[in-house]
Amino acid sequence: MLKSNYGKSGVIIKNHAKIIDSYKKQLSQKKFIALWVGSIADVKQPYLFVKLAKELPEIHFCMIGGYVGDINKKFIEFANNLDNFNYLGSVPPSDMNNYFKNASVLINTSLFEGFPNSFIQAWMNYTPVISLNANPDGLITKKNMGFHSKSFDQLKKDLEILFNNNQLRNEMGSNGRYYVEEEHDIDKIIIQYKKLFYHIIRTNKR
Repeated sequence: MLKSNYGKSGVIIKNHAKIIDSYKKQLSQKKFIALWVGSIADVKQPYLFVKLAKELPEIHFCMIGGYVGDINKKFIEFANNLDNFNYLGSVPPSDMNNYFKNASVLINTSLFEGFPNSFIQAWMNYTPVISLNANPDGLITKKNMGFHSKSFDQLKKDLEILFNNNQLRNEMGSNGRYYVEEEHDIDKIIIQYKKLFYHIIRTNKR
């Protein structure tokens, strides 16, 4: 669109992340936790995460996100009555990494997304992503960093697969960590910005 409308070539610079030291999870020794992170808004379809918790009582579910209006309070109240569900509300950004680090899998139920930073943060912590709809640039499946489910029934099946397969979960988590290190490291992204700025400066001086 940039080329056709303005005759300019665009430069894609990916989301950046400050790469942190993270341990490779000892999957067989830790509690399986399915994590959901986002605003409690209709477009995010958080009630589907609660439905998963109801149908899979053997898995522990943790939801993080602030309310958007009052429409979703009832399902949160219902969810809090489930023994395997924990709703934490809003969590400070400085504390979020601990939840990604301790999670076994990140679940995304949104109708649509751009490129969620939650995906990057999960992968940085060796955590696979199971996404209902969003699969930016097809990366989840291309890089084998989780599952792109496309339906609720398949989402449930995909979660059960990772719950029962530590080896696959470890492989997908390691793939995610490698991807973030290669493609989203802020030190590499800064170099891309510098090259772009220098190019703009040189072009404008001509």
